[in-house]
Amino acid sequence: MIDTRILNEHANQVEDNMTEVPTPPAEPSRAVEVQPDDSMNFAEKLREDTQAIRFSRSRFGVRRSFSKEQKDRAAREFGADPNMTFGGNKLLNDRHPKWKAVSSVLNRAWKYWEAVTIDYPVSGVRLANRNQVERFEGQMRKYQDELDAAVTELEEAYSEMKDNARAKLGDLYDPSEYPASLRPYFGFDWEYPSVEPPNHLKAISPELYEQQSAKVAAQFQEALACAEEAFTGELSGLLDHLVERLSPGEDGKRKIFRNTSVENLQDFFNKFQNLSVGSNRELTEFVNRANEVVGSLDAKALRDDGDLRESVRNRLSEVKDSLDSSLVDASRRAIKI
Repeated sequence: MIDTRILNEHANQVEDNMTEVPTPPAEPSRAVEVQPDDSMNFAEKLREDTQAIRFSRSRFGVRRSFSKEQKDRAAREFGADPNMTFGGNKLLNDRHPKWKAVSSVLNRAWKYWEAVTIDYPVSGVRLANRNQVERFEGQMRKYQDELDAAVTELEEAYSEMKDNARAKLGDLYDPSEYPASLRPYFGFDWEYPSVEPPNHLKAISPELYEQQSAKVAAQFQEALACAEEAFTGELSGLLDHLVERLSPGEDGKRKIFRNTSVENLQDFFNKFQNLSVGSNRELTEFVNRANEVVGSLDAKALRDDGDLRESVRNRLSEVKDSLDSSLVDASRRAIKI
């Protein structure tokens, strides 16, 4: 039986923006080639080139809602209606350094999974380039080792954390809510599910097999459209940020920008290279134009060289303006349709 204190994490939870994710591919960025055959089924190509990966994680939930007795007691203290009163407490300090170290590993593993994959219309499943699966597996195993070590250190601090909770919670402290060990409550898992209809279904019902095949084909078509939209939005956001950082402030002085402003774009080029199937020629052209400017750029040189900063800013502004114009035109076409 699964303990209710294990909380499964979901993609829409707030992440720790300070954690770093390793750059997925090691090879340098290069232009993405567009297939010349307009009749190509790009959704089918995506289907052939990718592997589905499911990822999940769990952690001990520290928040507890008040029991009915506790809620009634709190309501009496404030002269409030118990039916309109809500409240709870935290069992442990989740800002403790050892706790944060465990959460950091879980967050970095989750972010890495997202960084090397694109969305697929099945909950908890994303698509990775087949050529990157071995690299993904190796990185996940490294995270697994990190998590084991971090949880071991958390276990060593667990007794002290419970003592602190007892002192701070007073009558709200309930020993029965604290497990003997935290180790079973922290973890993550990944697997490589098949999204294809099972072959044995052919013998059972050829018609049902064809229906399932059509459903999978539609899912990859949706995945392709979502990937194009996500790539376009991400490129636009990254260009906006870097151009803004390279533009002088109101006082005419240079703005401070971090290496990640450049590195995030370079990481995007690598991801696009690994996961794009060239289905959107216009988007591919924008990516290649931006890659020509930033692909091999050194952030330190950009920070130190004023002429280089201006040149890069002007060239990226042209790409950004063209991309924005394209997005407006696409929106107008969609409205007319």
